Amino acid sequence: MKKILIIEDNDTCTLLIRVMLKKIGIDNDSIIFKENGDDIMELLKNDDIGLILLDLTIPGGKSGRELLVDIRKVSDVPIIIETAQTSFGVRDEMMKLGANDYLSKPYSSDEFGNVIRKYL
Repeated sequence: MKKILIIEDNDTCTLLIRVMLKKIGIDNDSIIFKENGDDIMELLKNDDIGLILLDLTIPGGKSGRELLVDIRKVSDVPIIIETAQTSFGVRDEMMKLGANDYLSKPYSSDEFGNVIRKYL
């Protein structure tokens, strides 16, 4: 099975994502968690990444938006944006930049599972 790369800096969200992935049959060995965008391009080259769950507001050098743009330059791996940003137009912008799907926080376990299953 290909791995799921999750770029999320919030420990509570990370725990909830882990629980929701387990609920749909994804084990911890198939998940890579990163708190920021460091080394993401290297992971895309060296690991068998089949899906990326990308938070837009991550600490460090690059924003989630910048990472989306960078990833799209080198890969067509499905990317699901997850964010608490509710600004009008954010979803449309992310889709135009190459995101495959979009989850607005907070989201339900069922909504999460339905979106993730589309790309596995």
